[in-house]
Amino acid sequence: VVDVDVIRNAYGSQLSSVVTEINSSETKKPLGRAVLIRAPKFVNQNDKVKTIASSNSGEILALSQGRCLATSFHPELIENSCFNWHEFFVSIAKNNNKSFSDVKF
Repeated sequence: VVDVDVIRNAYGSQLSSVVTEINSSETKKPLGRAVLIRAPKFVNQNDKVKTIASSNSGEILALSQGRCLATSFHPELIENSCFNWHEFFVSIAKNNNKSFSDVKF
């Protein structure tokens, strides 16, 4: 469980879906693009929750708490040459001593 509130469908309906650039929240390094389809907006996150990635406008698009990862986009819909979200998830899942919060982008 990730201790954060969300606003459902905050970016519009399925017909209003958008593609946006996504960046590391720590280093501002580009991580590729994100598809927002009926996406939730993360709000009111607990201080234990780490923001991982944001849009150019500052919207939080990925966050973590311990070994839990939450994204408001569909990483399976765009192949990013900058960053592979599925490989990232699997690497954390394979390493029992590591959490998403331990990773630097």
